[in-house]
Amino acid sequence: MVFGGASGGSRQSALAPRDPSDEAFRKIFVGGLSPDVSTDGLREYFAKFGEVTDCVAVRNPATQRSKGFGFVTFKDAETVNAVQAKRPHTIQDKEVEVKRAMPRDEGDRPEFRVTTPKLFVGSLPKDATEDEIREQFGQFGDIESVEIARVKETGDSRGFGFVTFSDYDSVDKAVLHRPHRVKNCGVDVRKGLSREEMQRVRMRQQQQQQQFQQPYGYPYQQQEAGGYGGFAGGYGGGYGGGYGPQIGRGGWRGVPYAGGWQRGGGGGGYRGGRGRGI
Repeated sequence: MVFGGASGGSRQSALAPRDPSDEAFRKIFVGGLSPDVSTDGLREYFAKFGEVTDCVAVRNPATQRSKGFGFVTFKDAETVNAVQAKRPHTIQDKEVEVKRAMPRDEGDRPEFRVTTPKLFVGSLPKDATEDEIREQFGQFGDIESVEIARVKETGDSRGFGFVTFSDYDSVDKAVLHRPHRVKNCGVDVRKGLSREEMQRVRMRQQQQQQQFQQPYGYPYQQQEAGGYGGFAGGYGGGYGGGYGPQIGRGGWRGVPYAGGWQRGGGGGGYRGGRGRGI
């Protein structure tokens, strides 16, 4: 039996793989820009990594003041990999945040603007093993750990788990390369954020919306550019079907429709690892 139903893996397994030349694999988001960084300046910096086909340092259309972020699209997807391998980047004496831009069709929930090295994998076959999960997702980067949530009393799989990478970029790549299969079954893949983390992100978004009229600032104001939701809207909500009741002290419990998970019992929430917000 596979958890998730129509809310999880079956929906994702119906997705067609992206074409390797898709813009989603060739576009990056650049945040934390100094207000005087122009589109030409942004292009000049990233052109040293490969041919740039499109570039914009986003500005307020009314005042033409910088919003502190931009987008760069390259001719080849491999250029994005080269850019990410050279992090951190500094433009005009200021370190900037660079990550893969998530297209609007991946969803526009604010929690997926956060970078995290933890990947949630739902709708797992009950007999899937950690090694099989590692085999599927190891192509995206170095894996530190794989954990399948299990019923404490029986050790049975609860149908979901987490893959922790050494780099948040690996999670972004895995999300962009959906759909995924484990044991020939479609699985639900998204960023592994705890409910507490998502609550903080949503509060931060509300604050940003209140500050939307400000001419410049970090965190970055929400902006539509090139069909991309927000500045880097991620895949979309949480494991919609939920994970069932809490199982024992320290066990996993689901957060239906909340877009996340949390660990019950004992000492506090399982934070999902070194995530970085906007």
